[in-house]
Amino acid sequence: MSKKVVDVQDLIPLLTAEKIAAIKREISRELDKPSAERETFSQAFNRIAAGLGVQNEDIEIATTVSLKTIYRYRSENTNCIPKPNTLIKLCVGMRLHRVQTDYLLGLAGYQIKLNNPDYDIYQYYFDFCAVRKDLTVESLLKKTSLLKNE
Repeated sequence: MSKKVVDVQDLIPLLTAEKIAAIKREISRELDKPSAERETFSQAFNRIAAGLGVQNEDIEIATTVSLKTIYRYRSENTNCIPKPNTLIKLCVGMRLHRVQTDYLLGLAGYQIKLNNPDYDIYQYYFDFCAVRKDLTVESLLKKTSLLKNE
């Protein structure tokens, strides 16, 4: 079975200022809940993907993460958490806003350390990948040592 040739930059929609404001309000409401009532990683990942209106196959192409793995992250039965490098690829590939990225990193129990040699690159991508077509997983991999630890 051959994959359809598509422009990765057009798979995931860019966000508007209005959509970003709505995302910030949504996550703020979630963080105001008592910890026992907050959503799990898979619930948040599903909500974000649904909000983007993308299919698992689109996420696979845009992020370089396998379809089987994406299904595991979206399944509430497995409560599967991605490794840090995979989560960064998902956030950049899905063009998540920095607030969404920080939220998912927190739900997964991660944070990017200031002494990470690629910290500035990650922050740049987290700040702008939601609104710039040229920031993709492929361009991130060219600029960082992301794959060295996988």
